[in-house]
Amino acid sequence: MNFKDLVNEGVVEWVDAEEEEDLLVAPRAYDLPTLSPKHQRPINPAKVTWTNLGEFDITEAELEAEIQLSNGTWVTEKFTCPLNYFQEDVDKLRRKEKKSGDVLVYTHVEIDPQLILGVCASLVPFPEHNSTPRVTGGTAMVKQSLGLPASNHRVRPDTRMHILDYPQRSIVQTQSMESTNFVARPGGQNYIVAILSHHGYNMQDAVIMNRASIERALGRSSFVRTYNAERKRFPGGQEEEIQIPGAGQDEVKGRKDSKEYAHLEYDGLPHPETMLSGKRDDDPAVLVGKTSPPRFLEEGHGAFMMGQYRQESSMHVRHGESGHVDHLFVTESLDAGRLVRIVLRQHRIPELGDKFSSRHGQKGVVGRLVDQEDMPFTVDGVVPDLIINPHAIPSRMT
Repeated sequence: MNFKDLVNEGVVEWVDAEEEEDLLVAPRAYDLPTLSPKHQRPINPAKVTWTNLGEFDITEAELEAEIQLSNGTWVTEKFTCPLNYFQEDVDKLRRKEKKSGDVLVYTHVEIDPQLILGVCASLVPFPEHNSTPRVTGGTAMVKQSLGLPASNHRVRPDTRMHILDYPQRSIVQTQSMESTNFVARPGGQNYIVAILSHHGYNMQDAVIMNRASIERALGRSSFVRTYNAERKRFPGGQEEEIQIPGAGQDEVKGRKDSKEYAHLEYDGLPHPETMLSGKRDDDPAVLVGKTSPPRFLEEGHGAFMMGQYRQESSMHVRHGESGHVDHLFVTESLDAGRLVRIVLRQHRIPELGDKFSSRHGQKGVVGRLVDQEDMPFTVDGVVPDLIINPHAIPSRMT
């Protein structure tokens, strides 16, 4: 039996969000007590095993829990709990009672208690200690966090991608981090955070960062952009050419000075790890050398036709961006034309105005970079990487 069979048999039901308004969903099939019945010790739900799960026509869940005694030893304690969906003895279960005295009985039960949260919300540690808006804000911060978006990112043709240079695992982890593989490929880094005011430079959610920490590669990331250049074909047998403009026998109209193409090889493509910039005052750097055939025929004068010149149509780096050529692919497009994909990598260092956030929705922008010798320190000599304002804690209840 698979999951599809459970849906067809009605054991598992897909419930719409609006339909869920009229349902009473139990997080678990049974109500787990806070203390174990025999030893009166706290119970960890992650260390509880349901032994008679799957048996037919049962009214109680037989459980085995690993309990830590006061002397530090671990023992296994067996006990039973009534099932929430066994509705014959309603008064004994006492689910949820209205003011009128009516007792509501659970209609559904979650497959797993952690499924009451979404994928991103389940990655927030201790969400029960935050206010609801902060949990919602924390999910948005998790979605925006930098990490390694794909293990095969070097062969993916994504248009743009952010990659954190040194991602780190969260010190406090959740169960969903294991199932979503967020532990093996995490997002974000662990900072040493101080909660204090510092000369007013962290007012209104601004944060102060240690300049020495940034110089030691804290928060550094790489931004990669993929450029696509294709040798198109036109009616009449004419086609574009990926080459250094003017390198062949044809005259090229609009050709630039030779120094603009000095970094290109003979095939019109740059060499890997070549630094290209689009921040120059004049035209941005040429990324791919390309020429196009004349679009319109010149009118004849007398008995002669004027010479037809190819047009310079090279691809340039986007204005305002710069970086190194990470790698490139040369292949064919669907219509058998030559296709070139060039990945440009830009190294980005945290600076003023960059956004940083915790997993609990406490976001802010960098307001000042302070040298390490000017940062506060503890009695043990620990210098923080980040300073946030104390006023961000009480009202937001995180």
